[in-house]
Amino acid sequence: MNTNNDVQRLALCLSGGGFRASFYHIGVLARMAELGLLKHVEVISTVSGGSIVGVAYYMKLKALLEKYSDSEIKDQQYVDMVKELEDQFLFAVQKNLRMRTFANPFKNMFMALPSYSRSDAIGEIYEKYIYRYILDDKKAEYRPVFKRSENYLSIRDLLIHPDADESFHPAEGNISRSHKVPILILNATCLNSGHNWYFSATSMGEVPPRNNNFHDIDKKDRYRRIRYDE
Repeated sequence: MNTNNDVQRLALCLSGGGFRASFYHIGVLARMAELGLLKHVEVISTVSGGSIVGVAYYMKLKALLEKYSDSEIKDQQYVDMVKELEDQFLFAVQKNLRMRTFANPFKNMFMALPSYSRSDAIGEIYEKYIYRYILDDKKAEYRPVFKRSENYLSIRDLLIHPDADESFHPAEGNISRSHKVPILILNATCLNSGHNWYFSATSMGEVPPRNNNFHDIDKKDRYRRIRYDE
């Protein structure tokens, strides 16, 4: 919780550690929902195992915030949403996702090509058993509508538009909302530079240095931030 000019803002950081971290974070989300804290979160920053569950939670949150107006949402809906996420995530992990990475002999052959890697394979498996399961579960109350881009889910479709407001931006719009729309940041490392690389629903790139003194310590150039709509 950060206090600046008497304005309190809450951010949630989900660390890495594979599926163990993912399930731990679901427990954190569940407790925060019980305490009525999730509605106050304005930034969700994740890495590795935290990103896996962070995106899944964000998909469900997107559906909740777009289906109901700010005044209609109840604290119990956050509790129910996280419980539903727990059940769906457990279902996916029980499919032994790691072994499925190598279960398809044709995909194993493709991994020998420079245009396809093990990361592509596991990404497809995560999408099939985690994200599309959340998306297409007819029993789920919250069902976000995502556009398909070349048969894949697109990170750009994670943008949340409460009240069907396409121009909504959390920095300004959250001021008047009781149930905040958080910004999702997926963190990684750029192999070419060793710098932090992040993905959001609107852009990706390296984090710019805080001041010019950083160049005296790190001489490597930084890749610029790229917006998807450029």
